[in-house]
Amino acid sequence: MKSIVFCGSNKRFATDIKIWGDFLAENGVNVFIPEDFTNDPTWQGTELEVRDFAYKLTTDHFEKIKEYDLVFIFNKDGYSGLSTTLEIGCASGLGKSIYAIEKDTTEICRDVLFKGYFKTKEDLLEFLRST
Repeated sequence: MKSIVFCGSNKRFATDIKIWGDFLAENGVNVFIPEDFTNDPTWQGTELEVRDFAYKLTTDHFEKIKEYDLVFIFNKDGYSGLSTTLEIGCASGLGKSIYAIEKDTTEICRDVLFKGYFKTKEDLLEFLRST
């Protein structure tokens, strides 16, 4: 079974991503769910502290994308923000297979990189078990 890393907006979807990731992990999938740093006090620091923090979060997620087999874009309601777009580009540049919840109707350049879509965590689990 392939391992999977989640990408998506923690501001909007942290709870949903955790539900999906926990479900997959409970069913034997090696899954990485990004930690939710939305309310971390570092965001209130100096400009340099914020930049260093954002750099670390971004590059750490890129490293996870390198490490895991597949990338899952949690784009509920079609939303992909700037950080998720960067992660899609990173995954594509690394030759990773990218899947999402749904088509990206806002930006075709993101959507053409998706190999498939899974509306439910159960469907995603079934796919992962078949790989």
